Amino acid sequence: VVRAWGKGEESWLVLYTEIYGDPGQPQLWDDLDRLLSRTFPRADGTELHVVSTAIDSGGHHAQDVYAFTRRKAPNVIAIKGASRINQPVIGRPSTVDVSWQGKVIPDGVQLWPVGGDTVKGLIYSRLKITEPGPGCYHWPIGTPDQYFVELSAEKLITRYVKGFPKLEWIKTGPNNHALDCEIYCYAAAVR
Repeated sequence: VVRAWGKGEESWLVLYTEIYGDPGQPQLWDDLDRLLSRTFPRADGTELHVVSTAIDSGGHHAQDVYAFTRRKAPNVIAIKGASRINQPVIGRPSTVDVSWQGKVIPDGVQLWPVGGDTVKGLIYSRLKITEPGPGCYHWPIGTPDQYFVELSAEKLITRYVKGFPKLEWIKTGPNNHALDCEIYCYAAAVR
């Protein structure tokens, strides 16, 4: 997801796409690099550039994410979700300075924790904004229905644990990729 941000965090979806490939192979990272280097023309002819990117490092290809973000810092950051209620949108980074082989890496990459639950609440509240202005999210005509299905594939519920209420996000659909990408976009924007 590429999203443009304006005054008062009003935002516009610029691109929603998928890059296919193996994160363990250089081709995928070359494709991502080309995407991040693109310009995106506005209707008035102004060229927009990607100035901040967040990549989730929570999967089994964390070292590949670290290697890419190390080369592209400070405009590209590695993030990891902190799925607990009331976490900051983006926390203080920690330095990841050991490779998967256990070797110390000089000037290790920074890993930024993202309060995914906090951002989900913020995004869902902004989906209710129907008038252009601060906080409003905009989508181009032709955005696929699947994008909106994935964007709304979670809901906040209250569970009772030992008699005490606990808020928890649960998936209501099979995929929530668009929601995850929107969380990363917001984290990249406010960092």
